[in-house]
Amino acid sequence: MNRDYVLKYSPDLLQSAAICYIKQLIGPAFPIVFVGLSIYSGIQVYNENYSWRLGLAGGGVFIVGAIMISLFIGHLKHAKKTANELRNGETIFGLSESGISFSSPLGFAKIPWGQISSLHQHKDFIILLINRGNYTSVPLASIDDEAMEFIRKSVLKHGGKVAWQKPAR
Repeated sequence: MNRDYVLKYSPDLLQSAAICYIKQLIGPAFPIVFVGLSIYSGIQVYNENYSWRLGLAGGGVFIVGAIMISLFIGHLKHAKKTANELRNGETIFGLSESGISFSSPLGFAKIPWGQISSLHQHKDFIILLINRGNYTSVPLASIDDEAMEFIRKSVLKHGGKVAWQKPAR
């Protein structure tokens, strides 16, 4: 299949995709560690136990919280900047047997299927996770069912994972 699609991005869609990516990136571990260290610190302060463990737990709360907040702010700022740059031009999304490509006001990128580690489908978009810790999003309203099926099969064929099936439209 060799096809090109014109993608229609909106600031809300890119922001939603960034939030979903952040949630996948930090997973449940960071919030659980943050809450656990916060509770432990609170109990120690309540009991007036100001030992070195309180300092260690407090430092952990600060570090874990700072990591989560910086990831969140960084990705949301990048999504907003990208939305502003894509507003003035069109994005061409290419599908081929060797991979996907994007041509937009931001430049040109070609991603081989083997570099896509997983596909995560949401209500309005899909997120393709790239091996090097990056992601890209594709609005579902801009592609047809045949293209979606081709993407899903290609990701699986080249060793990637599909997180869930496409919801009914």
